[in-house]
Amino acid sequence: MDVALDLFGPIADDLPAPVAFLDAAGRLIYANRAYRDRLAVRGEILGRPLAEVLDAAYFGKLRPHLNAALAGEKADVTLPAPHPHLGVRHLRTVLLPRRAADGRISGVLLYDTDVTDALTARAAQRDSESRYRLIVELAPDMIVMHRQGMIEVINPAGARMLGAADAAELVGRKLMDFVHPAYRGKALGRLARLKSDRFVPLSNIKLLRQDGTTVMVESTGALTNPENPLIITVARDMSDRVEARAELVQASKLATLGQVAAGVAHELNQPLAVIGMSAEGALSAHQEGAVACDALVESLRTIAAQARRMSDITSQLGGFSRRQSDDVELLDPVECVENAVGLIAHQFQLCDITVAMDLAPCGACVAGQAVQVEQVLLNLLTNARDAIEARRAETPGAEVPGRVRVAVARQDGQVTITVSDNGGGVPAALRDSVFDAFFTTKPPGIGTGLGLSVSAGIVREHGGRIALDEGGEGAVFRVVLPALPDDLEAASPAPAPVATPAPAPAPAPDDEDEIAILVVDDEPLIASEIKAFLERRGCRVTTAAHGEEALARLRDGVPDALVTVLRMPGMDGLRLVRRVHQDHPDLPSMVMTGGVIDAEERAELDRLGCRVLFKPLSLRDLWDVLGDLSA
Repeated sequence: MDVALDLFGPIADDLPAPVAFLDAAGRLIYANRAYRDRLAVRGEILGRPLAEVLDAAYFGKLRPHLNAALAGEKADVTLPAPHPHLGVRHLRTVLLPRRAADGRISGVLLYDTDVTDALTARAAQRDSESRYRLIVELAPDMIVMHRQGMIEVINPAGARMLGAADAAELVGRKLMDFVHPAYRGKALGRLARLKSDRFVPLSNIKLLRQDGTTVMVESTGALTNPENPLIITVARDMSDRVEARAELVQASKLATLGQVAAGVAHELNQPLAVIGMSAEGALSAHQEGAVACDALVESLRTIAAQARRMSDITSQLGGFSRRQSDDVELLDPVECVENAVGLIAHQFQLCDITVAMDLAPCGACVAGQAVQVEQVLLNLLTNARDAIEARRAETPGAEVPGRVRVAVARQDGQVTITVSDNGGGVPAALRDSVFDAFFTTKPPGIGTGLGLSVSAGIVREHGGRIALDEGGEGAVFRVVLPALPDDLEAASPAPAPVATPAPAPAPAPDDEDEIAILVVDDEPLIASEIKAFLERRGCRVTTAAHGEEALARLRDGVPDALVTVLRMPGMDGLRLVRRVHQDHPDLPSMVMTGGVIDAEERAELDRLGCRVLFKPLSLRDLWDVLGDLSA
């Protein structure tokens, strides 16, 4: 032992860790500088029992381990020990038996390691993990951790949101199975963005519960480690807010339509004038005995063409004003721009404002709702018109040419739509407020103050952003929307549209029988024209003016198809179709409407297998939808 001390002592004295040697009686025969510094005892310690130099309470806990080492067993123990300057510290003490040449225990090598900081850090980590685990468990929002599409952790709120009784039953399931099919392209696009951005902003996603019902959520996500890609997604149930926001969006949409109503009236008056003059000219020629067959046919063709023109105008208005479902589609930003400009084009003409468009082809690359994007653009275009008119009013007599520019570009996974004008611009002091609800720079009676606020909300729900940029002489609004990656765009066609399913095939009639069709419309002229058209094609047509009369006709015999108007006095078309479907579930049915049909009505008609036709429609379109039943 003395030889070992002679060799080891000079080295051990410079070690930062406390080291000591004990003899077989437990007396200190060596202690390095670090060991002596941590002892409260001063003076000579060598030759004294360890019990005399250590704190009594600490030695009492260490004694069993020292005895084990003196008996020939290695000991390793961590105990709290007082320090003369640092208070209580946690020491890991290792006791190694030392044997003489004859095998007897000659003493013990003892060395200490201060593990206080490590234990404190470990306890803090455990406390932090426990705290964050508790936060996740108690969070009212869904928190789900997933890797390579598989759920690894989901909190109770997330389990409830997906209709599961226990979160454990969802672990190992594919997260995409709980995303509504119409939103999977959008969800996949957001996941792809995480590879480069590591974070995706809030956006609306529709989820599927286990029972098949749906819930609309606002979700965001982050990538924790690109090399070991664990994704954390947080989602909040937005059902109530989505409904309230839909009402606000619809109100803003109708207010915007009101502002373009004058232009629409002009657009309708033009073909109406042509129709009226063509009909009046044909009647006048007939009365004067100067009618020619070719001239009459040409007049009728003109009337039909102008009716189609009016139909296009009202269809565009109807599509814009109709309250949308919350399903998404792959939309083409260029088409959205063209539709929005088309709605306000006449207003711009009346105001002597030219529109320049720089539209780079994008294709259907944005997951969202086209009508809502068109609403944003129409709001921006309307504001541009008002800004130019306001600038002209402020500078009477000055020549202020009205110029609006709309540009679309796709780059770096984003589509940017820019709307700029040469109006008066927005003062710097007001720039931060332009997207606030009810904020407006327009005079009283012009605008609602909701347009830009609603637009900002729509853009956010599409996962994008809208900003007012510094412009040259007017305002420059920039809308940025996420575009699906090319591979996802190619692999993800537009979700199944809201289009109604094809009607169930009609029972094949006997060769001798005519196809029987029941037409229900409270407008006699429309019913009469449809009846005459179908009879010329070999159909046997019965008409009814309302739902109750239609049911009476059905009691006399079941037709091969039902064509009914949606809005009419008494029993409306939906109630009629519902009643007929109960008694004759295989009877093909079609509903015609010239007004707005809400999402709930549309969904029920879809479930009943009923086609929806929007007026004005051509007789040829009606025949195509009915199908060639006479074949």
